[in-house]
Amino acid sequence: MIKGGKHMPNTNLEITQKVMEDFVKIQRRMLIAKKENAVETYAS
Repeated sequence: MIKGGKHMPNTNLEITQKVMEDFVKIQRRMLIAKKENAVETYAS
């Protein structure tokens, strides 16, 4: 299934995997921001 030029996940496993990947990215950025170093935050 394609919508807006991107592949749309069609199984619960794909959806779960995408959510976990997004969570890891957010968590990493939150840890960088906690260091209060704007250069590192924007570089990521």
